[in-house]
Amino acid sequence: MADTPNQLEVLRKAGVVDAGAKGFAELVAGMSTYFSDGTVVPMPDLSMQYDVEPAVEFAEADNESQFRFCTECIVTAPDINRRKLREALTVVGDSFVLAGTKRKAKIHIHVDDPDDVFEIARQFGELSAEKADDMHRQQHSTHDTRRRFAVITDSAADIPDEDMERLDIHLVPCRIQFGSHGYLDKVSITIDEFYAELESNPDHPTTSQPAPGDFRRQFQFLASHFEDVLSINLTGAVSGTYQGAQLAASRSSAPGRIHVIDSKNASLGQGQLAVLAAECADRGIDIETTIALVSEQIPQTRTYALLQDLRYAVRGGRLPGWVKTVADLLRLKAILRTTPDGRVTVGGFQLGSHNRTARFAKFIARRVPKDQPIEVGIAHAICEKDARELAEQLRSGLPAIEKLTLSELGTALGVHGGPGTLLVSFMPIVSTDDIAGRVD
Repeated sequence: MADTPNQLEVLRKAGVVDAGAKGFAELVAGMSTYFSDGTVVPMPDLSMQYDVEPAVEFAEADNESQFRFCTECIVTAPDINRRKLREALTVVGDSFVLAGTKRKAKIHIHVDDPDDVFEIARQFGELSAEKADDMHRQQHSTHDTRRRFAVITDSAADIPDEDMERLDIHLVPCRIQFGSHGYLDKVSITIDEFYAELESNPDHPTTSQPAPGDFRRQFQFLASHFEDVLSINLTGAVSGTYQGAQLAASRSSAPGRIHVIDSKNASLGQGQLAVLAAECADRGIDIETTIALVSEQIPQTRTYALLQDLRYAVRGGRLPGWVKTVADLLRLKAILRTTPDGRVTVGGFQLGSHNRTARFAKFIARRVPKDQPIEVGIAHAICEKDARELAEQLRSGLPAIEKLTLSELGTALGVHGGPGTLLVSFMPIVSTDDIAGRVD
């Protein structure tokens, strides 16, 4: 829109001023259409800029490390003080290698906190090609003979930490950019830090898919140790992450087979599917059975997010400001949902904030299957008390719930909803014990 209409004109055109309830219904329908067609728009694909690395000589130090993350980045400046850069980095980790020239230097180091490296390097020049691989998880998974295949996902998936550790789920981080400051999602910035930055930073963040090189590097490692690797990715309807994973898989030269699946979901829904696949691997179920099971569950996995307000959608350019003005006047709270074909669109509205968890619980209860046990995940954007209230209300109203998890909401939907967002995802329960018994 070139010109923003004034508030009165918006309401008059929508029919609210002159037509009462009819106008309200038309406005809601109009807002729903706007959300469906324009709210969640994929960010520009910035990933390829991270996948082009300069030709610098580099050899990784060949020794055992006590640290967790193999961290790399490239620093570019007219005249890098390599001595001071080396002195600053040698104290934070081991296996340190500094290669390149005084104008372009590549850093390799093993550390527990990759952001320490990036913060130091940023003081010496412009930073690019950041990456951090979890060496502990890689080493642990390759020594587990129970699993016939490895499971990997991107950081758009929200998965409880205990499931990530217990099931050795590997993660490829998406990229987050606040102005000129970049982060690796869930690696060099925590979820709490992300929301604090979201509230205080005048630059609204942009997000982009992992660079193909990030996928390719992890695929190459895992496919060298497993016969099969299963990658479950963010819905291809709103992001190029799935296509990036496919491209990286096609370029792998490792002997193992790489299978890439579009989850047609985001956040907890994507995470639930990744956990299901990892549970199958943990039970020794073969890759073909697992892919068939996950594919069957994808259209039955649904995700709903209740937004506290539309401020962050406006800041990110997903909505014009007048839509937020109208929603605030009518005290409307938008509910986003994933569709079976993978789109993220509006799923409804709540009027006002009073008893929002109880009313959101009733909204969810009307949409879950009534004839089978279900697994429910709840995520929150720094509103844990509301999330726990929602969990109690869902448990009391839905006896079919056999498993319920509570976790923090990551950036995939949190960047649009901001603090106060509540998300619920559900899927039918699948017994991997029964499946393992049938396979055996």
